[in-house]
Amino acid sequence: MKICKNCQIEFDESHNFCSRCGSKLEKIVKYETLGTEYFQTRYPNDPLFSGRIAQYKSCRNHFKRFIYDDYHYYISEMELWKEEIPTGERTLIATLDNIEKTHHDISSLFLFVNKDGIIVYSENLKYLYYYPHYSESGINYCDKVSTTESQIVSDIYISDNLIFYCLASEPSVFNEVVFDKHSKQSKQIPISIAQKNSKIEKLNVITGEKEIIFSSIYLGDIYIEPTMTTSNGYGLSGNRDYLAFSVNIYNISSETDFDSCEAKDTKVLFNLNTKEIKILPTDTLGRYFLFLDARRNQIWYVDMEQFKHIRYDIETGIIEELEHSDKFDLHTYFDGVDAYYYKGYQCSKLFRNGSTEEFINTETHGDESFFKTDKWIMLLSDTNTFFRTETYLYFENGAISPTYQSTFTLTEQLI
Repeated sequence: MKICKNCQIEFDESHNFCSRCGSKLEKIVKYETLGTEYFQTRYPNDPLFSGRIAQYKSCRNHFKRFIYDDYHYYISEMELWKEEIPTGERTLIATLDNIEKTHHDISSLFLFVNKDGIIVYSENLKYLYYYPHYSESGINYCDKVSTTESQIVSDIYISDNLIFYCLASEPSVFNEVVFDKHSKQSKQIPISIAQKNSKIEKLNVITGEKEIIFSSIYLGDIYIEPTMTTSNGYGLSGNRDYLAFSVNIYNISSETDFDSCEAKDTKVLFNLNTKEIKILPTDTLGRYFLFLDARRNQIWYVDMEQFKHIRYDIETGIIEELEHSDKFDLHTYFDGVDAYYYKGYQCSKLFRNGSTEEFINTETHGDESFFKTDKWIMLLSDTNTFFRTETYLYFENGAISPTYQSTFTLTEQLI
């Protein structure tokens, strides 16, 4: 199916233009997350930032509180709960399993919710449970993700029921390899090149099936390994059809010591159906990769010097350049539709003409983490340390006044 973005009318695949306004139709890509994809174009200046709603870890924000449909999901002590918005009715979903056995505390756990269930996980995926909706027990995937002594889980991205993660080698671990047996020349190279053990995997929480998406490879004297993001944008992002991620490309043909040979950091797009891979034009065109819009199969870049967003449609190949405000920077939240930024305790909506609209003033102890779906934005308004409570504000469809607010007692997770 296709849709006209102006008229919101759906058409079958045989139509290319809207019969009412004449606009070009866009393909409908339906993913049941209601706008809760991990848009990573807005993050705090502090790389160790830890807010009440989101915490910045390994290239992206992970969520301690999560909104799906009209429910706010959260962890309180050892239990998983949901609150209905705006009635305020709270329901116990399940008691979390095996927290003590896996040596995790509540503060290290994060949530992802979709139409089928709830994923509860830790940053290293050593704790990983899936709770289907209307089930009081979870499926234990704690042993599904295994690492070697030299590996770490460097990035995690969740889309629908798929968990993508990168198993990368510790960059400080080296191994000596002899390249020329006759001259006995050797080089100190990362152990990942010697053992070829960096890889990206995918886990389906519905079926429990695990699959290697991409692993370290040699192409003659060229060595390519998946890696966490560095200079060309954020880490993993995608859906069941496409995955965008970073790779390091090494040319090991040089006779100089390997440690003087720098890796080329490159962003690539991988087709999960055809297994085709292509390099995304970040360096050549001076673009900074923002994210892959999982619901629309579109890639967003930003050109900070020209104050432009660049939108690339994967299916059609159409590229559009859109002006953005000179107030936009890489710490601004942007999801392809809306842009928001914090200054002090004030969260404002940023328009393309440079003007701003006051969104909400959190007034006291609010932090810069928030959660946005197609329908709701949730912000922390106030934390009362004396009464040990905190208040959250909910704004429906871009309203500048709160539609609803709820107060919680501070729990172990939020300390």
